[in-house]
Amino acid sequence: MKRPKQWHFILFLTMSGLFFSCQKDEPAITGPEPPLDLADYFDLDWQNLPNYANPDYPVHYTADVLENDNAPSLNRVTDA
Repeated sequence: MKRPKQWHFILFLTMSGLFFSCQKDEPAITGPEPPLDLADYFDLDWQNLPNYANPDYPVHYTADVLENDNAPSLNRVTDA
């Protein structure tokens, strides 16, 4: 006799959870956001650009790592 009561209780909890989760939410009222200042992200120092053709590697790089060149032969890395 206990088993049907357990199922009724589980069904009741499931249905009540579904009922309360389907309530309408109040719309969130947001004000206008301030515009982004893109100068913080796109501030380039044209006098000190990175050297991609001949970078300074860390001291822990071995000669084997430095000799491994995976750039395509027809498309060399340049600073142009």
